Amino acid sequence: DEDMDFVLPDYPRKARAQGFSTMAQISIFTALLSANSHEHGYQQFVNLKLKKDEQLEIARVLVQCVGSEARYNDYYALVGGLACQNSRVRFALQDRLWKIFRGLGESLFGEDGDEEETADGERMKDERRSANVALFYASLVADGALSIAVLKPLELPEVNRWTGAFVERFLVTLLRHCKGKDSKEDANVLRVFGPARETPTLAAGIHWFL
Repeated sequence: DEDMDFVLPDYPRKARAQGFSTMAQISIFTALLSANSHEHGYQQFVNLKLKKDEQLEIARVLVQCVGSEARYNDYYALVGGLACQNSRVRFALQDRLWKIFRGLGESLFGEDGDEEETADGERMKDERRSANVALFYASLVADGALSIAVLKPLELPEVNRWTGAFVERFLVTLLRHCKGKDSKEDANVLRVFGPARETPTLAAGIHWFL
């Protein structure tokens, strides 16, 4: 059975083991995990021809899968970057991050986490999972698929230790992405962190954090 699973992986079973239950989630998981490159994975996702709302499930699949890896795998961020060409998917990935923050105990827009978000938050207290997801979101922001404004709902000086550890890993990784020759580094920092200036509280929070 193990030999057959190596040759013909049972993707639906693996998807359910990851907590995916809907046909859309299982189909997206299979499309991504059976691909031989991120372009191939994204194309297989597109070829599923899912309904608009079902397409948004890719956010849940990407975050769950990248968090489950033993070591960070940039494949998921590369797929996510392509998927963010769709503005609704881009918002879904942002919303997934906000759900994580609520699950970790942060109150965003006056709302606390619901039961599902709290369960997600408990999983995110695992240091490896938290680090992987932070690297995933940092890569998306560094590549311009998402904006540093994803941190906007947080009162950064007031966050708890779980969220603080996540944000610290996220920001340090972003700075590493900006590294290069002096002029290029300055341009990268401006490109990545510049949008924070539109929200003074966010800019001040990032400055405090760093």
